[in-house]
Amino acid sequence: MKRNLPTVSVILYKSKVLANRENPIMLRICFNGQRKYKSTGLSCLPKHWNENKGEVRASHPMSLNYNSIIRSEIDKVNRYIMSVEGQQ
Repeated sequence: MKRNLPTVSVILYKSKVLANRENPIMLRICFNGQRKYKSTGLSCLPKHWNENKGEVRASHPMSLNYNSIIRSEIDKVNRYIMSVEGQQ
């Protein structure tokens, strides 16, 4: 029997524009046709966002820091998913 696991992806949330004209970077967690969004606390302009890779471009001054924070947030969510799967 195949088990459905949630998928985690990083997106630039273009529906919301912050006061500094940047868009928030969010984690999108999809499971059983439902979506939940979790904020990373980061934001950037759309020109600094690489949609294909799901990361901040090197042209952004804080790209290394932002991308490491994004990776750590993804790891946290994946660890949580695996711990919940282990309890079932």
